[in-house]
Amino acid sequence: MKRITYLIIGVLVVCMIFSCSEKKTTETNQTAKPTFNLASGIYTASDSVTISCATPDATIYFTIDGSNPTPNSFLYESPILISRTTLIKARAYKDNLDPSEIAQVRLMMNVTTISLTEVPGGTFSMGRTKGAGDPDELPVHQVTLSAYKIAPTETKYRDWRCLMGNSAYAVNDTVPVFKVSWYEALVYCNLRSLAENLTPCYTIGGKTNPDDWGSIPTFFNAVWDAVVCNWNANGYRLPTEAEWEYAARGATNDPDYLYAGSDSLFQVGWFFDNCEVFHCSGCLQSNGLGLKDMSGNLWEWCWDRYDSLYYNVSPVSNPKGPNTGIWRILRGGGYKSGEKCCRVAERDFSAPYYRHDCVGLRVVRKN
Repeated sequence: MKRITYLIIGVLVVCMIFSCSEKKTTETNQTAKPTFNLASGIYTASDSVTISCATPDATIYFTIDGSNPTPNSFLYESPILISRTTLIKARAYKDNLDPSEIAQVRLMMNVTTISLTEVPGGTFSMGRTKGAGDPDELPVHQVTLSAYKIAPTETKYRDWRCLMGNSAYAVNDTVPVFKVSWYEALVYCNLRSLAENLTPCYTIGGKTNPDDWGSIPTFFNAVWDAVVCNWNANGYRLPTEAEWEYAARGATNDPDYLYAGSDSLFQVGWFFDNCEVFHCSGCLQSNGLGLKDMSGNLWEWCWDRYDSLYYNVSPVSNPKGPNTGIWRILRGGGYKSGEKCCRVAERDFSAPYYRHDCVGLRVVRKN
């Protein structure tokens, strides 16, 4: 029995030595992960970012455009002066060693809160209640929604830039941001929630901080498509399709307008017949809730997946769309759209990774 015991102990010691040796080998065969002098967070003034590496004589490369660093990226030689929101990614290299893990830090500059409009809870008729349209707008069905808050305009570039940096398109700070993918919209919502000390709504891979999600996909991504929304969180999110239509209707079917606030699109929306480019948010007449540009200007992302037959099975209370499907809902029409596409009942969809030049977003929060 003793011999067996000694043998077992000997085997354990050998295993421990091998394990330690293996761990040491793994550690010494990889360049140390870079570190930053500043942590991710909100800053009100420009600052300098220094990057260091514990591996002697390692070479550090970095990016500020969201891409992963390679030896073809910027070479770090001196502190980086930051005067606007920037995501810095860094990776260290040394001959005869594996490249380090990628380190990153997001410095957010001059973040300001945005004002939201109260939308009272209530019941409305959802779908094509008048006029001609598409089959997926039927049947008209009753929907009851809890109260929530919604942005009175599409997300402006200045609000996007202070969190995301120059990662999307706009003419200037006063116009809505465009060419935004659905995946990017998730990142924006959670970053804004964190910046305002609110509980983020979206979780991807078990994490709520977008800096832990990895690079924003440029094609369908199963992990990002499995995003979970915490509907009880008080942070920012995209509206559900039902919330979008209810808000566009002014929280009522009386009057039962074709567009968001009028039966004349010329009064409330920029579209194919009255403009060649999108316009600053809020230049035209608002709807009954004081919301602007819910018809025309830019298409707006919603949370829901698309299913042409969903209205046949939609629950009455706070519907959130089907559980499966690869496309995500777009609503409202845009400046390139005809009148039909700008109706409050119109439904469209796109791939979540795609960045259209006439697509933006509008955020909501729990009341």
